[in-house]
Amino acid sequence: MEIKDKFFQIELTEQKAVKIINEKLKAKGYKQTITLEDLYLTITPYWVCFYDILKNTEFEHISGQITINAINNNINEKVIDLFKLSKPKVHEHVNLPRTQKIKILLKESIISQEEAEKTIIKHLIHGYQVDEDSVSLSGMEKIFVPAWKTKFKKYKVKIDAIVGEVNDIDNIPTLKKTQSMLFNEMLGDLKSPKKIGTYIFEAIKSIFEAIYWVLKMIVKIGRASCRERV
Repeated sequence: MEIKDKFFQIELTEQKAVKIINEKLKAKGYKQTITLEDLYLTITPYWVCFYDILKNTEFEHISGQITINAINNNINEKVIDLFKLSKPKVHEHVNLPRTQKIKILLKESIISQEEAEKTIIKHLIHGYQVDEDSVSLSGMEKIFVPAWKTKFKKYKVKIDAIVGEVNDIDNIPTLKKTQSMLFNEMLGDLKSPKKIGTYIFEAIKSIFEAIYWVLKMIVKIGRASCRERV
């Protein structure tokens, strides 16, 4: 696969991506897991540029870098964070997964550079409350960002292929544990000597707390009875 523009190389393998996603699902209470067959790779184009803003009223100069998705025309600040860890370059080869089971989708740009510039300027004008003459852009170029994607039930999950940050996981609701699930977990824990010790300790602790509460109530009732006699 050939990409003529700059792109971030894939640092996160498909195996690690599956492991990370499954850990996130387990933390939400799901036993179901995804496999390599459920995973696919997308390589998405973005427009990236530098901006300079001069706020005339305060004589304040603001500069930074910004990216916009070249397909849906949405500003994406998370891509900028990737620059702190890696740099997109023009590579001779894309280090794609070796397995043939992984589906790879190289997306084509829909948003032109001119359209991207207009959206970015409008975004900066609104965000910094300045007029258009106060905003200037420079160094506009297209880059490609790889990400692993999968579908769990009716939800889509995305994990970037550079640092392994999982997106959209919050859209998946945490599974409420039934009494049966809690009982099965307890049975599983009892197989571990450390877990058995914990359960025994908690049981003894609960017994002493119950005894203490009963004694406290007896003393309280006794005092009340004495007052009534007086």
